[in-house]
Amino acid sequence: MKKIVLLSSVVAVLLSSDIREDKQRLYEFDVNQSKYDARALKMDVFEPIVLSWQKTSDNINGFDVDSEIYRAGINQSISLGTYYAVKYANKTRDISYTSIDIVKNSDELTKNSIVVNLLKIDLILKKQKLLIKNSEINIIQKTDSYKDGLIDISFLNDAIIAKNNLKIALEDLNLQKNLQIQELLKLSNKNYKQIELEELNEISFDEYIKDDLEYKLSTQTYDSLDYEKRVRFSRNLPSLNLGVSYSKNVSSDTEGTNYVVGASVPIGDFSLISQYQSAKVQKLKQKLILSELKRDKKIDFNTLELELQSLKNKIKISKENIKTYDELLKDISEKLSLGVSTSYDKDIIKNTFNISKIEKELLELDKKLVLFKINRWKL
Repeated sequence: MKKIVLLSSVVAVLLSSDIREDKQRLYEFDVNQSKYDARALKMDVFEPIVLSWQKTSDNINGFDVDSEIYRAGINQSISLGTYYAVKYANKTRDISYTSIDIVKNSDELTKNSIVVNLLKIDLILKKQKLLIKNSEINIIQKTDSYKDGLIDISFLNDAIIAKNNLKIALEDLNLQKNLQIQELLKLSNKNYKQIELEELNEISFDEYIKDDLEYKLSTQTYDSLDYEKRVRFSRNLPSLNLGVSYSKNVSSDTEGTNYVVGASVPIGDFSLISQYQSAKVQKLKQKLILSELKRDKKIDFNTLELELQSLKNKIKISKENIKTYDELLKDISEKLSLGVSTSYDKDIIKNTFNISKIEKELLELDKKLVLFKINRWKL
């Protein structure tokens, strides 16, 4: 009963995710298949009960003698290999579970990355519209200057082209947004604005590697080689054979039970030394793979830390920029009230002030994306 409640809880947690229900069902099927495959692998070490039926008809000294026999029996070989085979099956199951978790985690990270990208595109669209407003003001100012003979037509032409390019870029952004929405639909049926992004903090490398499923998978593979090797070499170990069978002759109305106890010792396996050397090399290779993977993970982690620090510095610069434009906007407003400045000047600085705030928000989203990558194995 406890197992049923636990399984129900796991399913409930899965279904509460933002990932599509059908995709979550696929995860469940993969888990169940791995569980049953491992169970079948464990049961392979046990011999089946054999049922047999035999009917014969003989002619002895001119008399017909019919015989009908039913028999049930089992003959089981017992050795250390049986124990190692069960352990190896458990390791194989754990490797399958971890592989499934890696796929699930990858989907979660992809989903979060798409949501962040969509939120960024929304901000960039706002920024682009403000840039277009500034370009429109610039065209008005350039038109007035051209009419007054202060500039030649090329300056006005450049301003018109710049505005046109900004509008084309706006359409490109709308296309990118729609394409990203289509990508999100592969993973989730929710609107990206309804998906809550978890607030994450910085972690140490020890925390990072402890939860790293790829590193865990490599470790499990290394551990499984021990049992795989022992299963292979157990064929060369002594084994005990136990057997029992029950038979009944219906024709003669007789029955009997037969017990068998035996032992066997394999000798003369000339490939044993080569098998041992091969298994040894395989394990040393996997140990080196594990070491190299940890080294690569450390480099990846350090790279993310550098990205994070760079974004922190950029956010700090962005805050200073916002402060500068805020002060400039106040100064322009005062000059406008005195008739020293124009409303166009104020609109340009106000739009640029809002653009600087958007740029800070974009940096914050970039920071969030890096934190997702650092904490990806906790998702």
